[in-house]
Amino acid sequence: MMQKEKVELFKNLVSEIHIKKYTQEEFVEIVNTIYQELQDNDNSKPQYTYVYGDECNDIWDRFNMTVRDDNDRIKLKFVAFQGEGSYDW
Repeated sequence: MMQKEKVELFKNLVSEIHIKKYTQEEFVEIVNTIYQELQDNDNSKPQYTYVYGDECNDIWDRFNMTVRDDNDRIKLKFVAFQGEGSYDW
């Protein structure tokens, strides 16, 4: 679920009057909490994906795995979502 979808979900859960009393940071935190609770309750979807050797070169390069076969794969686990502007470089 993308940040935009999470915001829409939150807007549907509370009235506009209540939304206006939160700062942007508080609003994002509330939406992330709701999203995490939904994810925790949805055990049917795997929380990981595979990236194969012919995909996403930047990920392979990040782990210094430059020699690989197209059928090699890395298992990636989803840990957290960070919306644009909510992370530090």
